[in-house]
Amino acid sequence: MKAEKSSFGRFKAGEVEISIDDVAAIAKEAGEAIMKIYDGTPLSTWADIASSKADGSPLTAADEAANEIICRQLRSAYPTIPIMS
Repeated sequence: MKAEKSSFGRFKAGEVEISIDDVAAIAKEAGEAIMKIYDGTPLSTWADIASSKADGSPLTAADEAANEIICRQLRSAYPTIPIMS
């Protein structure tokens, strides 16, 4: 069901109305980018696609690709909402 026909398919971030369908499409695109990286990377070389954050936790190329897509798409669709990433 599309958000415009749904009573629960939209929510507000401040004064901006956000569509669940938009958010789902952004998440799907980010997930596809993640799978492209992981599907083509053998387990033995996963360390080659990761670096470490200041706290020592891993930051992978897939994380960075998904973050770029999510931020870009949110800025495009909802330019006035703040993004913390």
